[in-house]
Amino acid sequence: MSTLSRETQVLSQLAYLYLMQGYVDRAALIYNSLHILEPAALPHLRGVAVAHARAGRNDKALAALDELALRGAVDATFYALRARVLADLGRLDEAKAAMRSHIGLRSKRETGVRTSAAAIRKAG
Repeated sequence: MSTLSRETQVLSQLAYLYLMQGYVDRAALIYNSLHILEPAALPHLRGVAVAHARAGRNDKALAALDELALRGAVDATFYALRARVLADLGRLDEAKAAMRSHIGLRSKRETGVRTSAAAIRKAG
């Protein structure tokens, strides 16, 4: 593991701890810095979005979410956060659509888990 990778991993963990302890400004600063250092690392960008959303900076959170969407990092968690940010911005129709996407992806994932469990039981 390279030195930069080790350092960014430690900084990422520190940002996560700050986020969990409610120090969202510190977390946002670290996640933003990590995103600048490693722009291809999508977890840093997701951290930026979460930190800004928790700090009430919904425009910045939405910008980070839009960048995640452009990079194809869309999953159920993405849509849940997007729904929250859009609702906070008063864009309720878009928030509803994002929540429907969240629910659709979660139910698809849960169906896949049940199907896999059934296949394992059948094979075993």
